Amino acid sequence: MPRSEKARAEPANRTRLSRTTILNEALRLVDREGPAGLTMRALGNALGVEAMSLYHHVRDKEELLGGLSEIMVGGLPKASPDRPWQDAVRTFANGIRRIALRHPAAFQLVGMRPLATDAVLRPVGTLLNRLCQAGLTPQASVAAYRLVASFARGFALAEIAGFTLGDSAPDGVPATAELAPFTAALSARNQDAFRAALEIIVDGIAAQTSP
Repeated sequence: MPRSEKARAEPANRTRLSRTTILNEALRLVDREGPAGLTMRALGNALGVEAMSLYHHVRDKEELLGGLSEIMVGGLPKASPDRPWQDAVRTFANGIRRIALRHPAAFQLVGMRPLATDAVLRPVGTLLNRLCQAGLTPQASVAAYRLVASFARGFALAEIAGFTLGDSAPDGVPATAELAPFTAALSARNQDAFRAALEIIVDGIAAQTSP
């Protein structure tokens, strides 16, 4: 494109850009190309603009990654306030896992980033308040939230990468005699294993609530 035409086209393209448009395209790009494929140049190409145009909406790559966290957290389902607090915990944990499995590459990229904006902290505040209403102190509520979040994120990341502890050796024989009694449990579907572990956590939190 001649320089004069490029100069005229760039402002027109820029007007249709927005932070949300950029973040949604960044998520699609990571889903398609993997974490290494997310560069400002590649994102600009996907949007049909020069990479420099993106900096009018996202300050740098770090802000772009923070925005990806916002987009993904925005997909967390909201537990009904009329349901027991246990359902809020289950909804929160299952929501993290579902998002991770829907966007595995993006979750590997930003899933363990600190939550630092109002948008990503809102679901956390909701869960903390539900835990307090159940009878936990603020300190215990934070501890319970951190346990649930760490479990869900860690399980999802292990699930994406492949669990290091398999159910059997290549020939179908348990890797060690010590594992033999656990073969059936180790071969359980991931969803069943996740649900069983989450219920242990829910029971533990319940033991800390006021009668």
